[in-house]
Amino acid sequence: MPVLQLNELQAVRQFLDAEVRRNVVIKLYTTSGGGIIIPGRECAACRPVQELVEEVAGLSSKVTLDTVDYYTNQSESLENGIARIPAFTVGRNGASRVRFFGMPSDQLLGILISAIIGASTRTSPFKLDTRRRLRRLKEDAHIQVFVTRDGRFCGETASMACAMAR
Repeated sequence: MPVLQLNELQAVRQFLDAEVRRNVVIKLYTTSGGGIIIPGRECAACRPVQELVEEVAGLSSKVTLDTVDYYTNQSESLENGIARIPAFTVGRNGASRVRFFGMPSDQLLGILISAIIGASTRTSPFKLDTRRRLRRLKEDAHIQVFVTRDGRFCGETASMACAMAR
């Protein structure tokens, strides 16, 4: 059963077709489980998140989904900054600093689509002065945005954090 409504599917497909310039990889960190529930490894959100990203990736030939079993590939997961699941990254060539944890529903679906488009282009939403200041940072910055369904500025903040990560 589709996660997105038919009108949402059509709108997202048209938008991705028009805006995605280069190939993008969504790397999903989840658990395969195989139908077996192992105590301490339950992940109620893993299946719905996987269904959503599969659906979104299937809307564009330029978006590929790579699924990684978190528990059988923990060293790779931790190496890529993934310490909990469900999680996924969005980037080119499998490399990304943009990470999503949990279900990107409601306003965050737009952030996911924006992250896909941003990863496929070489443009930035920031003014030249801001880009210069970001490049002058001597150390990596670890930015986390926690969002709620009714958070007034959550979407804008998450969108800017994704752009900075790119």
